[in-house]
Amino acid sequence: MQEIQHLTAAIQDWLNGMMLRGINQLSPRDLEQLRTQAERAGQLHMDELSRLLIQLADSGQTVLMGQVGQEVLPDYFRLSAYVQMAQASWTE
Repeated sequence: MQEIQHLTAAIQDWLNGMMLRGINQLSPRDLEQLRTQAERAGQLHMDELSRLLIQLADSGQTVLMGQVGQEVLPDYFRLSAYVQMAQASWTE
């Protein structure tokens, strides 16, 4: 359980940092972090969290490649909501 809490805290820190920087400042390093966290979530059998992380990394990759019409915000908000709900469930 502690590993899961540590992972979600790390993801929340990343989400907060992106909010401060601005989601349009997404970098290749961010995508690498998301994919690493997705792999870790998969190892912890957190399949939905892993899927959300990969989805955000994929949409971010598309945006970085310059594809018009792709938005990162919906995936960012889905991941953020999931992490907040997970953290709230441990404090109850």
